[in-house]
Amino acid sequence: RNKSKSGASCHAKAAAAAANNFPLAPQVGYLIERKDFEVEWDNNAEDLLADMEFSSEDKEEDINLKVHVLEIYNSKLDAREKRKKFVLERGLLRKPESNNGNNKSKEEREIEQNLRIWARFHSEEEHRSLVEGLIEERMVRKQIEQLQAQV
Repeated sequence: RNKSKSGASCHAKAAAAAANNFPLAPQVGYLIERKDFEVEWDNNAEDLLADMEFSSEDKEEDINLKVHVLEIYNSKLDAREKRKKFVLERGLLRKPESNNGNNKSKEEREIEQNLRIWARFHSEEEHRSLVEGLIEERMVRKQIEQLQAQV
């Protein structure tokens, strides 16, 4: 009895800790204990397989077609996993740091927002470097314009 109570309390503590790590999880439908989203990317991918079954009466062409459908389904599962991994690795279920956006100008926040769609094409460090580089470039251009206006 004591073991089951302590096991349940450990499980509850772990769930509470996970909820603290991912405060945005309920809002986006992330199920912490399952480590899965309620609605997945390409959520209807399983519909391809819903009525499919292999039988001994299938012709070779039918078998090849069904195997191809399974390959398509597997590629959709791979893409789904890639997207889930991206969200978790980039910390997109965490609230942004409170000082992260407050110290930045509207223009800097716009640059970050506009470049967000490109984040999937490179690592987090590379993306951060790209954003910081473009923000720095924008600041240098503004300084050049100010200096030219003074001359």
